[in-house]
Amino acid sequence: MSQPQYPPQPPQWGAPPTGWGPPPPAQRKTAKIIALCCGLAALGVLIGGGAAVLAKNDHKAGTAGVAHEPTASASTTEDAASPECRAWVKKELMDSSSGFNAASGYGVCGDLSEEQLGAVIDDVTKEIADDPKALAEATSTEAEKFQDCVTHTGTATEKEAAKHVTKVTGTEDVNNIIDTAEVFTDYAGGMLGPHQGDGKLIASAFASCYKSDNGLVTVYDKGGDLLANGQY
Repeated sequence: MSQPQYPPQPPQWGAPPTGWGPPPPAQRKTAKIIALCCGLAALGVLIGGGAAVLAKNDHKAGTAGVAHEPTASASTTEDAASPECRAWVKKELMDSSSGFNAASGYGVCGDLSEEQLGAVIDDVTKEIADDPKALAEATSTEAEKFQDCVTHTGTATEKEAAKHVTKVTGTEDVNNIIDTAEVFTDYAGGMLGPHQGDGKLIASAFASCYKSDNGLVTVYDKGGDLLANGQY
Protein backbone atom coordinates (compact mmCIF):
# COMPACT_ATOMS: atom_id res chain seq x y z
CA MET A 1 0.00 0.00 0.00
CA SER A 2 1.37 3.38 -0.97
CA GLN A 3 1.99 5.93 1.78
CA PRO A 4 -0.27 9.04 1.80
CA GLN A 5 1.37 12.17 0.50
CA TYR A 6 1.26 15.33 2.62
CA PRO A 7 1.81 18.84 1.32
CA PRO A 8 5.16 20.36 2.29
CA GLN A 9 5.17 22.29 5.58
CA PRO A 10 5.62 26.08 5.42
CA PRO A 11 9.05 27.31 6.48
CA GLN A 12 9.56 28.34 10.11
CA TRP A 13 11.10 31.64 11.21
CA GLY A 14 14.18 29.75 12.41
CA ALA A 15 15.03 28.43 8.94
CA PRO A 16 13.73 30.74 6.18
CA PRO A 17 14.31 29.67 2.56
CA THR A 18 16.84 31.43 0.41
CA GLY A 19 15.82 34.99 -0.42
CA TRP A 20 13.64 35.62 2.62
CA GLY A 21 14.65 38.36 5.00
CA PRO A 22 14.42 38.10 8.79
CA PRO A 23 10.90 37.90 10.23
CA PRO A 24 9.24 41.24 10.97
CA PRO A 25 8.99 42.16 14.67
CA ALA A 26 5.76 41.53 16.56
CA GLN A 27 3.49 44.55 16.71
CA ARG A 28 2.23 46.05 19.98
CA LYS A 29 -1.09 47.84 20.02
CA THR A 30 -3.22 49.42 22.70
CA ALA A 31 -6.10 46.97 22.48
CA LYS A 32 -7.25 47.70 26.01
CA ILE A 33 -5.68 49.91 28.68
CA ILE A 34 -5.25 47.69 31.71
CA ALA A 35 -1.71 48.03 33.07
CA LEU A 36 0.63 50.65 34.45
CA CYS A 37 4.33 50.65 33.67
CA CYS A 38 6.68 53.40 34.78
CA GLY A 39 8.88 54.76 32.04
CA LEU A 40 9.00 58.50 31.39
CA ALA A 41 11.93 60.13 33.15
CA ALA A 42 10.52 63.62 32.62
CA LEU A 43 7.49 62.91 34.80
CA GLY A 44 9.69 61.33 37.43
CA VAL A 45 11.71 64.55 37.68
CA LEU A 46 8.75 66.92 37.66
CA ILE A 47 6.22 65.15 39.82
CA GLY A 48 8.19 62.55 41.71
CA GLY A 49 6.67 59.45 40.15
CA GLY A 50 7.32 57.50 36.96
CA ALA A 51 4.86 58.33 34.20
CA ALA A 52 2.54 55.47 33.46
CA VAL A 53 2.07 54.07 29.97
CA LEU A 54 -1.12 52.06 30.01
CA ALA A 55 -1.32 49.26 27.48
CA LYS A 56 -2.18 45.63 26.86
CA ASN A 57 0.18 43.81 24.54
CA ASP A 58 -1.49 42.43 21.46
CA HIS A 59 1.26 40.41 19.78
CA LYS A 60 0.63 39.95 16.10
CA ALA A 61 2.70 37.23 14.41
CA GLY A 62 3.92 38.30 10.97
CA THR A 63 4.57 36.34 7.78
CA ALA A 64 6.46 37.18 4.62
CA GLY A 65 4.63 39.55 2.33
CA VAL A 66 2.23 40.82 5.01
CA ALA A 67 2.28 44.58 5.51
CA HIS A 68 2.78 45.89 9.03
CA GLU A 69 1.63 49.11 10.58
CA PRO A 70 4.37 51.74 10.86
CA THR A 71 5.53 52.69 14.35
CA ALA A 72 3.86 55.88 15.55
CA SER A 73 6.14 58.90 15.67
CA ALA A 74 5.94 61.98 17.88
CA SER A 75 5.11 64.09 14.82
CA THR A 76 1.77 62.28 14.43
CA THR A 77 0.81 62.47 18.09
CA GLU A 78 -0.86 65.89 17.93
CA ASP A 79 -3.22 64.68 15.20
CA ALA A 80 -3.77 61.25 16.78
CA ALA A 81 -4.63 62.39 20.31
CA SER A 82 -8.02 64.00 20.80
CA PRO A 83 -8.42 67.09 23.04
CA GLU A 84 -10.30 64.84 25.47
CA CYS A 85 -7.36 62.45 25.62
CA ARG A 86 -4.88 65.25 26.28
CA ALA A 87 -7.17 66.70 28.96
CA TRP A 88 -7.40 63.28 30.64
CA VAL A 89 -3.61 62.88 30.63
CA LYS A 90 -3.17 66.34 32.16
CA LYS A 91 -5.75 65.61 34.86
CA GLU A 92 -4.07 62.30 35.74
CA LEU A 93 -0.62 63.90 35.88
CA MET A 94 -1.82 66.70 38.15
CA ASP A 95 -3.99 64.82 40.63
CA SER A 96 -2.56 63.42 43.85
CA SER A 97 -3.13 59.74 43.08
CA SER A 98 -0.16 57.43 42.53
CA GLY A 99 -1.28 56.01 39.19
CA PHE A 100 -3.51 56.50 36.17
CA ASN A 101 -7.24 55.69 36.16
CA ALA A 102 -7.16 53.15 33.33
CA ALA A 103 -10.94 52.76 33.14
CA SER A 104 -11.56 56.41 32.35
CA GLY A 105 -8.49 56.65 30.12
CA TYR A 106 -9.52 53.86 27.78
CA GLY A 107 -12.64 55.75 26.78
CA VAL A 108 -10.68 58.75 25.49
CA CYS A 109 -7.20 57.37 24.67
CA GLY A 110 -7.85 53.70 23.94
CA ASP A 111 -7.36 54.09 20.19
CA LEU A 112 -3.73 55.20 20.58
CA SER A 113 -0.77 52.88 20.29
CA GLU A 114 1.57 52.52 23.24
CA GLU A 115 4.13 54.75 21.51
CA GLN A 116 1.55 57.45 20.78
CA LEU A 117 0.26 57.41 24.36
CA GLY A 118 3.78 57.72 25.71
CA ALA A 119 4.43 60.67 23.39
CA VAL A 120 1.23 62.38 24.56
CA ILE A 121 2.27 61.99 28.20
CA ASP A 122 5.69 63.42 27.36
CA ASP A 123 4.16 66.35 25.50
CA VAL A 124 1.62 67.21 28.21
CA THR A 125 4.33 66.92 30.87
CA LYS A 126 6.35 69.54 29.01
CA GLU A 127 3.29 71.80 28.85
CA ILE A 128 2.93 71.56 32.63
CA ALA A 129 6.62 72.30 33.10
CA ASP A 130 6.33 75.43 30.95
CA ASP A 131 3.35 76.73 32.95
CA PRO A 132 4.47 77.89 36.43
CA LYS A 133 0.93 77.86 37.81
CA ALA A 134 0.19 74.36 36.52
CA LEU A 135 3.58 73.11 37.74
CA ALA A 136 2.94 74.49 41.24
CA GLU A 137 -0.47 72.80 41.30
CA ALA A 138 0.94 69.50 40.05
CA THR A 139 3.63 69.38 42.72
CA SER A 140 1.52 70.60 45.65
CA THR A 141 0.02 68.24 48.21
CA GLU A 142 -3.72 67.73 48.63
CA ALA A 143 -3.52 69.54 51.97
CA GLU A 144 -1.99 72.57 50.23
CA LYS A 145 -4.69 72.48 47.56
CA PHE A 146 -7.37 72.37 50.26
CA GLN A 147 -5.79 75.28 52.12
CA ASP A 148 -5.58 77.26 48.88
CA CYS A 149 -9.28 76.63 48.24
CA VAL A 150 -10.20 77.77 51.76
CA THR A 151 -8.10 80.90 51.27
CA HIS A 152 -10.31 81.85 48.32
CA THR A 153 -13.72 80.62 49.51
CA GLY A 154 -13.66 80.26 53.30
CA THR A 155 -14.67 82.51 56.12
CA ALA A 156 -12.07 84.16 58.37
CA THR A 157 -12.45 81.45 61.03
CA GLU A 158 -12.29 78.66 58.42
CA LYS A 159 -9.10 80.15 56.97
CA GLU A 160 -7.50 80.21 60.41
CA ALA A 161 -8.53 76.61 61.15
CA ALA A 162 -7.29 75.40 57.75
CA LYS A 163 -3.77 76.54 58.64
CA HIS A 164 -3.65 73.60 61.06
CA VAL A 165 -4.36 70.99 58.35
CA THR A 166 -1.38 68.69 57.78
CA LYS A 167 -2.75 66.03 55.43
CA VAL A 168 -5.81 65.29 53.28
CA THR A 169 -6.63 61.85 51.86
CA GLY A 170 -9.50 60.18 50.01
CA THR A 171 -10.20 62.94 47.48
CA GLU A 172 -8.64 61.33 44.40
CA ASP A 173 -11.39 59.02 43.17
CA VAL A 174 -14.94 60.31 43.61
CA ASN A 175 -17.63 57.74 42.75
CA ASN A 176 -20.62 59.69 44.14
CA ILE A 177 -21.87 56.50 45.79
CA ILE A 178 -19.89 56.29 49.01
CA ASP A 179 -17.01 58.75 49.17
CA THR A 180 -14.91 59.09 52.31
CA ALA A 181 -12.19 61.64 52.97
CA GLU A 182 -9.92 62.25 55.94
CA VAL A 183 -8.37 65.53 57.11
CA PHE A 184 -5.53 65.42 59.64
CA THR A 185 -4.53 68.39 61.78
CA ASP A 186 -1.92 69.40 64.34
CA TYR A 187 -4.60 69.98 66.99
CA ALA A 188 -4.71 67.84 70.14
CA GLY A 189 -7.43 66.76 72.54
CA GLY A 190 -9.99 65.04 70.32
CA MET A 191 -13.70 65.78 70.61
CA LEU A 192 -13.42 66.43 74.34
CA GLY A 193 -10.59 68.93 73.90
CA PRO A 194 -10.62 72.64 73.04
CA HIS A 195 -10.53 72.21 69.25
CA GLN A 196 -13.77 70.40 68.48
CA GLY A 197 -15.17 73.64 67.06
CA ASP A 198 -12.12 74.04 64.84
CA GLY A 199 -12.68 70.55 63.54
CA LYS A 200 -16.25 71.47 62.59
CA LEU A 201 -14.97 74.57 60.80
CA ILE A 202 -12.58 72.42 58.76
CA ALA A 203 -15.36 69.97 57.88
CA SER A 204 -17.56 72.86 56.78
CA ALA A 205 -14.78 74.35 54.65
CA PHE A 206 -14.13 70.93 53.12
CA ALA A 207 -17.76 70.73 51.97
CA SER A 208 -17.28 74.01 50.10
CA CYS A 209 -14.17 72.79 48.29
CA TYR A 210 -15.10 69.18 47.45
CA LYS A 211 -18.34 67.81 46.07
CA SER A 212 -19.95 64.37 46.15
CA ASP A 213 -23.49 63.05 46.00
CA ASN A 214 -22.75 61.03 49.14
CA GLY A 215 -19.51 62.05 50.83
CA LEU A 216 -18.35 61.93 54.44
CA VAL A 217 -15.28 63.80 55.68
CA THR A 218 -13.69 63.00 59.04
CA VAL A 219 -11.33 65.40 60.78
CA TYR A 220 -8.67 64.05 63.15
CA ASP A 221 -6.27 65.58 65.63
CA LYS A 222 -2.52 64.87 65.53
CA GLY A 223 -2.93 61.76 67.66
CA GLY A 224 -5.52 60.25 65.30
CA ASP A 225 -8.47 61.00 67.60
CA LEU A 226 -11.74 62.18 66.09
CA LEU A 227 -12.36 65.93 66.10
CA ALA A 228 -15.41 66.23 63.85
CA ASN A 229 -17.07 64.87 60.74
CA GLY A 230 -19.51 66.15 58.16
CA GLN A 231 -21.08 65.51 54.80
CA TYR A 232 -19.86 66.95 51.53
